[in-house]
Amino acid sequence: MAIGYCKFHLNEAKNLCEVNGIYYGLINVSVGIEDIIDIIADIDQALGSL
Repeated sequence: MAIGYCKFHLNEAKNLCEVNGIYYGLINVSVGIEDIIDIIADIDQALGSL
């Protein structure tokens, strides 16, 4: 019974890691997109001031 309990916990931990990995991956992608938008806005502003 103890082995099954441990196995269940390991599977739960693995699932949580996978979900967190996907979540953090999405955060990194969205932050990257915001950075690109900021860079484009900066370039746009620089070109506008010429």
